[in-house]
Amino acid sequence: MHHRLVVLTVPRHEDLSDPANMFAIALREAGLSARVEVVSPDRYLPIRGTQDILLGAHAAPELWTRLPVKTSAGDVHGSPGTPAPILYHTENMLRGGRLELPEWWPLMSARTTLWESSAMNAMLLQARHVPLGYVPSYTRRSLRLFPDLDVLFYGSINPRSGAVLERMQTLGLRVAVADGVFGPVLDALIERSKVILNVHAHEPGLFESVRVMPLVHRGACVLNENSCDGEGRTACTTVTYDLLPEVARMLAQGDCFAVQALGDQIRLRRQRPMSGLLIEALRASPARPQPSPPLTAAPA
Repeated sequence: MHHRLVVLTVPRHEDLSDPANMFAIALREAGLSARVEVVSPDRYLPIRGTQDILLGAHAAPELWTRLPVKTSAGDVHGSPGTPAPILYHTENMLRGGRLELPEWWPLMSARTTLWESSAMNAMLLQARHVPLGYVPSYTRRSLRLFPDLDVLFYGSINPRSGAVLERMQTLGLRVAVADGVFGPVLDALIERSKVILNVHAHEPGLFESVRVMPLVHRGACVLNENSCDGEGRTACTTVTYDLLPEVARMLAQGDCFAVQALGDQIRLRRQRPMSGLLIEALRASPARPQPSPPLTAAPA
């Protein structure tokens, strides 16, 4: 069976092309057929004989009133041989320590198989936890010979991130903010930056793996705010909210950021290969049986 990683494009929402490419490469490393497509939500339709994995669907609730429901066999209703899509969900569903589901959640559940990027969300929603693991072919070393920015934060500013960035500037750090910037322009900013900051929009915060893991694979030094369940602490430098400015200052001194990024990539190789994680998840899904290549440990 072919696999299609579908990135649904919604204006001013985070571009999930990086994790989609990681998925596709990992599936190919497992010996499966896979490709990435960027599709507008109003043009998306499942394809016969192709297992779709959707990214970004949380930002397109109108999709769930248009797609047919799934059958107990995992097919699209009325179209045997067309697997119902898998939704790779990446959003924090906790608000003030309580699980809050949007109104469209039951519609989505009736039309997809749910995979969760977060271990906490997976437990609360009784969904399959599929973390972003190690993808050898996606790893690359960044030279960053002359970075002129100390800290880069990309995404929308909120009170929590704004306060941290203001404190970093007070410490004399050269801080850049990229809101609504994607593709090559964002890539260039990342290459110019010593430290990439990841801070939760609200508490309790969950590990934003779809942002952090591609950065670690590409050799960036990521400074990550601690998650409520501790997930992600082995992926990169992870500290509590109040320590972010001071740790950023330490990492920006001399070559500390480069040494830390190299260490993160070495630790990355000890994580489970993503190809194995995906094979296990596909075998457990209600869709058609998948090939089962042997699972091997990541190189030390």
